[in-house]
Amino acid sequence: MQAVILAAGKGTRLRPVTNQTPKILLPVTNTKKVIDFLIQAIPDKVEEFIVVVNHLEEQIKQAFKKKLTGKKKLTFVRHKKLDGTAKALWQCKEKLKKSFLVLNGDDIYQKKDLVRLAEQELAILAVRKKGKPTGGVIKTDQKHKLISIIDYPNNTKAKSWLLNTGAYKLNQKIFNFKPTRISDHSQEFGLPQTIANMAKKHKVKVVETENFYQINTVEDWEKFQKIQTSQSFLKMDLV
Repeated sequence: MQAVILAAGKGTRLRPVTNQTPKILLPVTNTKKVIDFLIQAIPDKVEEFIVVVNHLEEQIKQAFKKKLTGKKKLTFVRHKKLDGTAKALWQCKEKLKKSFLVLNGDDIYQKKDLVRLAEQELAILAVRKKGKPTGGVIKTDQKHKLISIIDYPNNTKAKSWLLNTGAYKLNQKIFNFKPTRISDHSQEFGLPQTIANMAKKHKVKVVETENFYQINTVEDWEKFQKIQTSQSFLKMDLV
């Protein structure tokens, strides 16, 4: 199996930290960076990492080479235009085989969740959160099949939300659909929106997790550094 790691973004919401250091290489502990948590969470059956790069790409390439050379096949793809996660995946199209994982390179996943995700034919990993939604809200049917993904919905009366984590199990069927714009006027093409379109014709399983951490801002990063040794985080089996 292959795993596509989306690591091309500039991390604008984490500036000035990411001016010199890409998000995936941010330190979390004295000995571990985000990349270490990511690699540790990847299922063992993944034989090839395809890393999509752009911003500070040489740093990212050297880090992956240091950690994976001699252990896994490693391929780098440059996403020059930075026009969305769907277009980033399409840059890898010629290198992808039957089925593959797609993961955000700067989020913290549990290995057991990615293993469950990888067992599906087509799937998306989601986390249940309370309070105001902070990303793509997932709607499912009673059989946990994907119906839609809506960014920042106007109706915020629900007590909890099923949110997209940016982790997907896909196969060649995704390339039968055109990359979908994030919104009508956006110049970015989103992978969640494209998968939602695919779900109209193919069953996409929604796999739920309880523990997932997203590093979008300096505050997220600083908070994660503080909680990474807490009892709640230890449940994630990442340290």
